[in-house]
Amino acid sequence: MRADQRTQMEPSKKSFGQMLLSICPYTHLWRAIKVAIAERRLPAAARTGALIFLLGVFCPIFWVAYFSGASAGELKFHATHSAIFALVGLAMMISGLLKK
Repeated sequence: MRADQRTQMEPSKKSFGQMLLSICPYTHLWRAIKVAIAERRLPAAARTGALIFLLGVFCPIFWVAYFSGASAGELKFHATHSAIFALVGLAMMISGLLKK
């Protein structure tokens, strides 16, 4: 048996730190983000979340209220609504990246 065949058959030995990193969800998310950046596209499951996130961040109702000098209460209401949309979109995008 050749040496390269033996190394393929032997299980790889990982340190405890490498094993923890291989099961860490943040590591998988980081790898998915790196692939998305390298390929310059998001998976279909994450694309919807990204669009909802952008809608929350660039919500026209909030920005019109902000620049028109709305009251503090009204501005807080619109900011809360926009933040909820942005967080839901971010959660959907992360979920889509983790599924890939």
